[in-house]
Amino acid sequence: MIFPKKIKLFSIHEVTKATGVSRATLIRLEESGFLKPRLIDENTGYRYYDSQNISAVGQYQRLQDIGFSRKEIADIYYEKVNVDEFLDAQWKKVDKTRRFLSLLESDEMVRVKSTTHGTTITIVNYEKYQNQVTTKRQQTDNRPTTNRQRSD
Repeated sequence: MIFPKKIKLFSIHEVTKATGVSRATLIRLEESGFLKPRLIDENTGYRYYDSQNISAVGQYQRLQDIGFSRKEIADIYYEKVNVDEFLDAQWKKVDKTRRFLSLLESDEMVRVKSTTHGTTITIVNYEKYQNQVTTKRQQTDNRPTTNRQRSD
């Protein structure tokens, strides 16, 4: 096998060591169309990656860390979606989550503490909340406990 001379290629083992991603994950990324090895040896089937592949894996990891699905990442990376519209939809989700969290906080169901290192959400009054939900279910659930067959 003749390798391109000016392009530095990395074995799958080197990529896993450099990125911390398992071989299985690299193969899944390849199968999903997100990652394409720079070269696959026809005789051995060994995969070789270039620096752009390693960069793509790093970008994938960062996007996955903030909650994007594999499909969303591939769509963004390969420009299958309008990025502005996609980001707008993501901000709407964030806003909705913040409003819901604020509601839980005002109902004294959670306590939120933010620092420069992150945000901690603590569930408070759990027993009180559980008792309310259980009581409401018992009050509204007046269905018979046995299933009776209807006669038509």
